[in-house]
Amino acid sequence: MLDGTDYQYFHGGSKGQHTLWDSRIFDYSKYEVLRFLLSNLSWYLEEYRFDGFRFDGITSMMYHHHGIGYGFSGDYNEYFSENTDIVSNFAQNC
Repeated sequence: MLDGTDYQYFHGGSKGQHTLWDSRIFDYSKYEVLRFLLSNLSWYLEEYRFDGFRFDGITSMMYHHHGIGYGFSGDYNEYFSENTDIVSNFAQNC
């Protein structure tokens, strides 16, 4: 809330709240968010010489349902459907 809004780096309103984790949800469609996150990854690679990362919370980031009360059976259509947050899906921006 650097500028007084709740949507500078995150989604605004309830879409930007992850109630189970008590955290905010980044808006990956914003260039500044991507730069911030990628620079953090780069820092860990350079400073601590990490050789990889685990992204356990990816369903929370990619889907409108945040993986809450939803199970994947392995059907390809479940992973890329209307539930995918394509506006903020960082993969389309990379």
